Amino acid sequence: MIRGSTTRRHEMARPRTPIGTHGKIDIKKQENGTHVAITRYRHADGQNRKVKATGSSPTKAEAALREKCRDLAANATTGAPVRGDTPFPVLAAKWLAQVKASTRLAPTTKERYETALNSSVLPGFEHLTVREVTPGAVHRWHSALRYNRPTARTLLSQIMGLAVLDQAVAINPVAVTPRAVDAKGERRHPKKAMRPHHLPLLRDAITEWEKPRYSEKARRWYHPTVPLRDLVMMSLGTGVRAGELSGVCWHHLDLDAALFRVEDNMTPVKGQGLVRGEVKTKDGARTVTLPIVVVSMLRRRLDEATARAEAKGTDVSPEDPVFASRAGTPLWPRNVARALTEAKAMCTDEDISWITPHTFRRTAATKTIKMLGLTAGASLLGHSGDRIADAHYNDRSAEAVDVTVALDVLLDGFAEGESA
Repeated sequence: MIRGSTTRRHEMARPRTPIGTHGKIDIKKQENGTHVAITRYRHADGQNRKVKATGSSPTKAEAALREKCRDLAANATTGAPVRGDTPFPVLAAKWLAQVKASTRLAPTTKERYETALNSSVLPGFEHLTVREVTPGAVHRWHSALRYNRPTARTLLSQIMGLAVLDQAVAINPVAVTPRAVDAKGERRHPKKAMRPHHLPLLRDAITEWEKPRYSEKARRWYHPTVPLRDLVMMSLGTGVRAGELSGVCWHHLDLDAALFRVEDNMTPVKGQGLVRGEVKTKDGARTVTLPIVVVSMLRRRLDEATARAEAKGTDVSPEDPVFASRAGTPLWPRNVARALTEAKAMCTDEDISWITPHTFRRTAATKTIKMLGLTAGASLLGHSGDRIADAHYNDRSAEAVDVTVALDVLLDGFAEGESA
């Protein structure tokens, strides 16, 4: 009889609140007219402790309490190990706290990771426990994503890697989940280098884009100010990143020796604008040999900058950006990308919408790898090893562009089509 009663009591016992979560919320009105919301939160040490928050209304008090509980979960990064029944958002908060504390990651990288976590990862798993993030769940989530797929998958893999370390799961479900494919069995965003016939298409599109045109919306004539054709030539001829291209100053160039020292990188930082910093890695600081056609373009730009400075009674400073806005400040990479998007729309002979600023980097790397090998390609890109250059920049699908010859064609065609 006693044994049976004990069994029934055991069967009816309430399940323990998972670490990093709270129980039922009670709200009471206080004598001063405010409301207090109270709950019990289970901390990393397994102990349930009372947590409360006040507000002018029951809704505001509850919202304040939930926010306080989220902060407790986010700060519990070094507490008890994650378990299989730990809510996934608690694990994600632990990972994000480690990211924010990292001294190795750039501020822009941390912002990008947090944005991808909140917009792409959490919506797919916020109601699951760590154990419920199975390969099947990962595959369904990844297949449904429309944007940011590679980054989101990488972040999820890192997050679940923490669960593996804590032995909450035996294997990382992301590692055993095939990458999502489209209906044709191909990746939605194939990594392509430009082919020879793409260059005249892009050249003509840029020539058309450079022409002054009347904007009905703004009711004025619009004349593009981004030096897009020069930026394309520089990108194809050097393989630099968009931020490195924006960071080029005259003191980085030795036009007599045809050398470009890649040292700076411009990155947009929230609340600070475009910030000049060091290149992405120590191997990213490198010297690139400039093609003759690029040297000619840069000499022209230097002559133009000198003429503008003399008209103002000044000199060109070595610290001046080579590719500047009308205000004389470095160009924002996103403005260059926007200008390229507008120019691509001018092409009616073939769809070249897939070309991005990063395509120029991949094109330069692909040709270098084919002619000189992976080590030379990795050196051009500023990578410490060959693996990334081979996996992400070596387009094996077709013959890539001969950069030197192609840029000669670009310059000749552009010189003819330049607008006044």
